[in-house]
Amino acid sequence: MGKKSGLEISEVIFASLQSKFYSLIAKSLVSNNKFYKLKTKNPSQLLFPWTIVKYERISSDSLDNELIVTSTSIHPLEFRKQLEYLKINCEVISLNQLIKLIRTGQEISPATVVITFDGGFRNNFEAALPVLKELALPATFFIPTEFIGTKQLIWQDQIAAAISLFVDSGREFPVLSSIEGEIALQLKESFARIKNKVLLARGVVAAVEFVTPADRVTCLEEISSLIEGIRFEEPDRYFMTWDEVRACQAAGIEIGSLGRYGVSLLELNKEELAEELHLSYETLFNNGIEPSRVFALPRGSITADSEQFLFEMGFPYVVGEGFFSPFPSNQKTQILKRILVNNSNSKPLAKFICRVAQIKKPFSKENY
Repeated sequence: MGKKSGLEISEVIFASLQSKFYSLIAKSLVSNNKFYKLKTKNPSQLLFPWTIVKYERISSDSLDNELIVTSTSIHPLEFRKQLEYLKINCEVISLNQLIKLIRTGQEISPATVVITFDGGFRNNFEAALPVLKELALPATFFIPTEFIGTKQLIWQDQIAAAISLFVDSGREFPVLSSIEGEIALQLKESFARIKNKVLLARGVVAAVEFVTPADRVTCLEEISSLIEGIRFEEPDRYFMTWDEVRACQAAGIEIGSLGRYGVSLLELNKEELAEELHLSYETLFNNGIEPSRVFALPRGSITADSEQFLFEMGFPYVVGEGFFSPFPSNQKTQILKRILVNNSNSKPLAKFICRVAQIKKPFSKENY
């Protein structure tokens, strides 16, 4: 076993200190209702005290069996721990309840948390719903209506599945013509050095994220051609059925729209956005769903034009991602920020607590 470099030793020490730091915070937050007290001491939380968390998927018990979705997944045991913490320490309300409080100008507790899910994935029904029901916690599921009841894959998963198979095959990765030359070359070089499927899939997804929709189609075709002749078992399905969506609503889950295909609004013009809204809500109504009048911005993106258009179409509130201002200066559609929760940014529990409390600065004695 070779000697570790100074940099590697520093990284190990840093990781150890970081782990102890989060453990200290968790112990403090869990005891004596510190969550509430710390949020009230955070100036940024005084005006907008609530937190909306955004989940996407619950992973399988064994991460080895996962397609490369760790950047959007939470392990079922971690998910349960997180919801149990919220149940005990926070005031979990539905998204519609939060909007009613905002609209009527009522006081909102700094311990207020709203739970949302994006994607309409099968595991939302099979893994998330039972825990939500057991703990009697409300939530909102935002679904891309055209994927419900199908075996389709969103493009990110198409890439992840192909990269997973490609790495297993041991083939040489080509320079993809649909991606900018230098980036495509870097991806090829990365494949020669790295065998971690997660990192490789994330790299390709990140590169494809910034190409035009037309080039994205070409890229998916190129990547699909890489695994021609490789046999693999495709999962039965990735998304809920309409019966399962109706069962979620019957269990008290609010159902909202993520559009038809969950396409970023940055890729849609006004006419396409109108079609996206109209057809997704029509599909919800036609399948016996009484949808929430809150739209979820796919991938958290919006433009000034689409914000204005959403307001004109009767959507005074939408949920995004990241750190949006809930009340834009023009007082049109109000964009409520959400905090993305997954394995990489919210594990262990202490990290999740800090994320929900939106604590970004190191703690000092004054915090206590």
